[in-house]
Amino acid sequence: MSYDLSRARDASVEALKQCADRQCEVIHKFKNGCAALADGPKAAATASGATRDEAETKALKRCGANCKPIAWACTR
Repeated sequence: MSYDLSRARDASVEALKQCADRQCEVIHKFKNGCAALADGPKAAATASGATRDEAETKALKRCGANCKPIAWACTR
């Protein structure tokens, strides 16, 4: 995960650097708002929103039952 970088490419490179697995990939990009990641026993999901609350609510809805928010970030 990375945020507050001026270029999308820089953010992607930084996020991939933080991952120990060579199979990692960037799954969500956002700008001028918030994003959240929810994870559960069957799936994971990401979503963007104007606020942390909105992003988490959308991610949890996409993820399904028994999911929990595990990361979020906001940028302006």
